Amino acid sequence: MSTTTPSPRQQLAERIAEFIREHDLNNPFGGEVRKDGRYYAVMCAVPRYLDGLIRVYGPTFILVELQGPLVSGAYRGIYQSEADAPAFLKALLVGHDEDAAYAVPAKPEAA
Repeated sequence: MSTTTPSPRQQLAERIAEFIREHDLNNPFGGEVRKDGRYYAVMCAVPRYLDGLIRVYGPTFILVELQGPLVSGAYRGIYQSEADAPAFLKALLVGHDEDAAYAVPAKPEAA
């Protein structure tokens, strides 16, 4: 029987998915990792307030896309470290501290 070791990108996506599940940000969907072309995708949701997609392209390029009232419509930011994406999500979605969330270093996505 052959076992394959997940790639570093997949492992990173799994750690983000674990964060999503631990903080109950997977209702009614989310918290699972799927490969979608060049990235690994993790979805998150807060009923009536937020839908989100985190795209893991690599350890220095994590695109967070959110929409709903919790982000006043829509938000897209690129995080350049594994620590920054969950820090943003934790501050915004768990701690409900917008100032702390938007203080996490991110590159706004080009329009």
